[in-house]
Amino acid sequence: MVYLMGTPGTFDEIYQKVKPLIEKKNTNMRSAISAHARLCVTLRFLASGASYKGLLYAFRMSVSSTSKIVPQVCNTLYDVLKEDYLSPPKNEEQWKK
Repeated sequence: MVYLMGTPGTFDEIYQKVKPLIEKKNTNMRSAISAHARLCVTLRFLASGASYKGLLYAFRMSVSSTSKIVPQVCNTLYDVLKEDYLSPPKNEEQWKK
C-alpha cells in the first residue's frame, strides 16, 4: 500500500483528468505501468522529495522508468491543472482577492 497526502476525492479528481494523457498500452513484450501507478509515484516524489532510488522500494519500479515517468506526468499535471490553479489574475479585483 502506498500512502499519499490529500483526500481520496482529490486524488480521484486529478486522476480522472490526467488518466487519458498518461495511460500507456500493453505490448506483446511487456505490460505497461498503469496510469494509477504513474500518478502515485509522481505525487509521492513531489510530496516527499524522495530520490528516484528511494521510490524504487516503495513502488517496485526501476530507477530508469521512474526517471522517465515523473517528468512526463509533471508536464501533464501542469498542462491539465494550469488553467484552474495557475492562471494569473485578470483584473484588479482578482489581484486584491
